[in-house]
Amino acid sequence: MRRGPDGRRLTALAVVAYAETPVGPYAEALLAELRAPLRLHVPWIVVDSAASARAGREHWALPKQLASLALDLPRSGRLVAPPPVGEVGLTARPLGPWLPLAARALLDQPGRPPARLRFRGRVRPAVVRVSGGPAPGRGPGLELDGVLRLAAPVRQDGHRLG
Repeated sequence: MRRGPDGRRLTALAVVAYAETPVGPYAEALLAELRAPLRLHVPWIVVDSAASARAGREHWALPKQLASLALDLPRSGRLVAPPPVGEVGLTARPLGPWLPLAARALLDQPGRPPARLRFRGRVRPAVVRVSGGPAPGRGPGLELDGVLRLAAPVRQDGHRLG
């Protein structure tokens, strides 16, 4: 997790492989910015599924782009994304035991009401190394294993979109 491009927001890189979703299995890599306590914004995200890209843009206003992702999670991965990212290699080395984790947040994307995000599973610390791309380096990370649920955005009148 690092400061964002504006130097103020905490930003995390996440690489995820989904085994079961309404659009089928797929993988994605994304940057998530912490905008306020429990509010996340995703300014960049790539996926290896056209169906996921369409659904993400339509339902949650996620700026999903197609990319090539070759993942051997949780240990390593390689992605080839549209410029300016290009080819990026990722490795993670776990540092400790698994701990249970339940977390909630709101996904806050422009042009859409917030959507509820829930994770339930386990977490452990890791050292992450990024090679290539615009920000190579090594830093602290987390390895997560569990279930992530993203609800449809909810308007102020309480009705769900999508």
